[in-house]
Order: sequence, then structure tokens, then C-alpha cells
Amino acid sequence: MIDGKVRLIMAKKETVFSLTAQKRDSFGKGASRRDRQNDRIPAVVYGNDQEPLHVSLDHHTASLALRVPYVTINLELDGKKFVVAPREIQKDAIKPIYKHVDLVVLNDKEQK
Repeated sequence: MIDGKVRLIMAKKETVFSLTAQKRDSFGKGASRRDRQNDRIPAVVYGNDQEPLHVSLDHHTASLALRVPYVTINLELDGKKFVVAPREIQKDAIKPIYKHVDLVVLNDKEQK
């Protein structure tokens, strides 16, 4: 479960958030809709020559992070830590909710 803590560290032009993700076992439209009904955002973490990880994020804490431009997210998933940035964000056209997020893993050079 999400710890609910969002730590904000101001850097030069970047903002760093810390989030905890939950792994998703079910995929597809129905599973994504169930996640959204439970106030979670379906997301995919990919990059750095690794298999894509399907996760879900707490909607409130993730939406605080995703509305900031040039955001970097320290993502924790099952004890593993990833430094990610949003690649593509899908929002609802009418409601103020996020439908899906693609997060790309940053390497050491991209983190600086």
C-alpha cells in the first residue's frame, strides 16, 4: 500500500518526488477500470533494457507529482528503487483524473 508521504526536494529546475508503487497482476481495460475505481493510476515502468513492469500508483500522491513540470520520481516497488520520469500521461478529457502513465527509467547520466 502507499505510505502517503510525498517528499518535495527543490533542485535547479527539477522537482523530485518519492512514491511507492504496487505491482499489477491483471491487465486490460477491465483491470485498469477497477484500478481507477479504487483511486489508483495504472502505469508502466520501462527502459534501461528491462522488461516492462505494470504497476499502479496512488492517484492523489501521483497527481501531485505529475502536475509538476520536469519532475523526477523516486519509485519504490517491492524493495527495488527506480528513478523514473513520466514519458506519456493520459488524462480524462472532462474529469480531473489521470487515466494512465508511462514512466521511463533514467540512467545515471540522465538523472543529473
